[in-house]
Amino acid sequence: DWSVGEMALTTTMDPQKHQLVITNGFLQWERVSRHQDMSFFGEDEITILPNPTNGRFDVKIETRQQGRIAIDVFNVNGKRIVTRRTANFAPPLVEKFDLTGQPAGTYLIQVTLTPLPGSSGKTGLFRIVKI
Repeated sequence: DWSVGEMALTTTMDPQKHQLVITNGFLQWERVSRHQDMSFFGEDEITILPNPTNGRFDVKIETRQQGRIAIDVFNVNGKRIVTRRTANFAPPLVEKFDLTGQPAGTYLIQVTLTPLPGSSGKTGLFRIVKI
């Protein structure tokens, strides 16, 4: 189903299951998550600076868990602009991004940690403003 009045990119959190669902204007008739053992990053684990930015910014990840990191940057229309993947994450990790070729506005950054076997993953959705 399509909802005309819904924003182009909607973030929905299910606090009972600690799940994050990103939709692009579609109504969700059921919530299905492939990350059943997912928690959210704490405030001190992800730093995005500078914010607002002229285009260049750093994403610093300082979590004690190890595993694979995925960082995706989306525009306000929900289009993925940049994707970064690390094979083996060991803290701290600093990834540099450059959106100077993109228009000014709000962008969303999704960071996902796929952990080593035996622990749960983490995810987070962060906003950055390009001026």
